[in-house]
Amino acid sequence: TLTQAEAAHAPVPPAGAQGLAERHRATGVLRLEQVVPNAEDTNSAVELHLHIGVLDSRAEALLRTLVQVAAKDAFHELRTQKQLGYVVACAVRSIGDARGLSVHVQSAVESPPGVDAAIEEWLVSFRERVLGPLAESDLDAYREAVASNLEEPPKRLSEEAAPMWNEIVQQRHRWDHAPRLAAAARLVTVEQLLALFDER
Repeated sequence: TLTQAEAAHAPVPPAGAQGLAERHRATGVLRLEQVVPNAEDTNSAVELHLHIGVLDSRAEALLRTLVQVAAKDAFHELRTQKQLGYVVACAVRSIGDARGLSVHVQSAVESPPGVDAAIEEWLVSFRERVLGPLAESDLDAYREAVASNLEEPPKRLSEEAAPMWNEIVQQRHRWDHAPRLAAAARLVTVEQLLALFDER
């Protein structure tokens, strides 16, 4: 979900482009839809992206930790319990310098509006069932998982080079970004996660 200012300046596919772009300036929602050319394909897919914006290291560490907590519950609720589809994921999505939380679901049993509604219901449920009652002691494992993942040494040259090239292309030159994120992730509190979820 974009702010009204972001929605007003969000790029829209040019006229004649495949797909339908519908922009709701009043609500700050940008919805992109496309019909699959193959009429026999029963699959549908939805990505619900909650756009947050350009983040400093502390805020990005908060988002990564929130996603770490949310991903397991999204898979359990949307795939295991509701059986919407085989592919269910919750992740941080980068759009240029900006970050957001994205939930992806591919389904052969539910229409895109139905999947979208299920994701929205899950977000409300996640706040009440999981995030709200989360104890600081339970958060330890999530914080450490985020930090450890960021500190894991690259196994291939491409893994080492990709983040560097990203910094160069985006002209940020934050060569110590991963260690800073790891340190910030270890300081995340439940109160901060709730504030991020509720405010954004």
